Amino acid sequence: MMLQCQSVKWAVLASAASNKYALTNNIQYQKVALEYYSRGVEDVKRAIGKLCFDQTVPSISLITTVIYLYIYDLWGQDTALDPRGHVAGAVKLLNLRYDKALPLAMTRPFDRLTIESVIYQALLLSIRRPFAPNFHIDSELLYRSEVILGTEALINAADHSSPVLGVSVSLYRLILDIIDFRNLPAQQITADALRHLRTRMKRWEALVLDTGTSNSHLHMQLQARVGKPDPFQKSIMTLYILAASLLLDWSTEILSARHLCVNVVSADSEDRDAFHPNGLSSWQVERALPLLRQPNCVETWSRCFLGVWPLSIFGYAVVNDGEMKRMLRDILRQAYQRTGYGEIGRVLNELETLWKRGTHLHPHRIS
Repeated sequence: MMLQCQSVKWAVLASAASNKYALTNNIQYQKVALEYYSRGVEDVKRAIGKLCFDQTVPSISLITTVIYLYIYDLWGQDTALDPRGHVAGAVKLLNLRYDKALPLAMTRPFDRLTIESVIYQALLLSIRRPFAPNFHIDSELLYRSEVILGTEALINAADHSSPVLGVSVSLYRLILDIIDFRNLPAQQITADALRHLRTRMKRWEALVLDTGTSNSHLHMQLQARVGKPDPFQKSIMTLYILAASLLLDWSTEILSARHLCVNVVSADSEDRDAFHPNGLSSWQVERALPLLRQPNCVETWSRCFLGVWPLSIFGYAVVNDGEMKRMLRDILRQAYQRTGYGEIGRVLNELETLWKRGTHLHPHRIS
């Protein structure tokens, strides 16, 4: 595709040069990256102008170019880089290309890879700042992606799992719903809505908990449906579930502060005195620690990008000096040094700023 389309070539080279700059700190790579990026943006502008004039369907080459432009934004170290415009543009192009196609039409494996890349990045931006969201995924694309990626199971079986999304779209949707609930106007937050979220969350918690209670039967049912994921997939899924559960516990605290009925705390805290409303300690963090102590597991996912979001959530919860803070700092530093992924560096810097403020700051007020 790079040989056939100039815009794809410029965008890919811009992303590659940006990554080389992050890894080597050689200023020449930064200059080259900016030059290629500018060429790619100009080509996209011309292609979109022609698209509007001819009223044709966006090509997969155009969508691929925009994908690599937002990859450039995410890889870059400059805090002024903002991928939201390019991600929103990629979503619009996808909707135009696959308009009236339900489920999304995919004739080649590359089509699925392209769609999942856009969906993943839109989802990641939507959950990136859970306490002050600044991006919202297109609801139409999310619905259509759920159809095509199969939401009849909580997560695809190991041989059908997505290396791009990492976890099921339905789990992402639950996280989005928790974030939306957390940011509702006060008069719209109700105990009934929270109970509904908690019921959905317990189904996921059953995959990582074995409490010996009535949830055990549900746990076995879910395990039978999802198959046996490999250790890497299982660890990523577990971290996402624990982080989502922690977010929901913080939402529970909102209702507690309003003196509403909130006998709906997370599954594990029903049998253990482990839920701390101040957010400074939690059973979710305790459950995550053994995973973060596994050298082989950390070695694998510190080389990718899927673990960044749950680690950031755990970072909001842990503001006192201790093992979790040290592990989060070491893992994020290691991941950044290995990948040169600018977004990892930005997450680490945000957490360091939070931790310097001290333990008196409630994590769910971070923006």
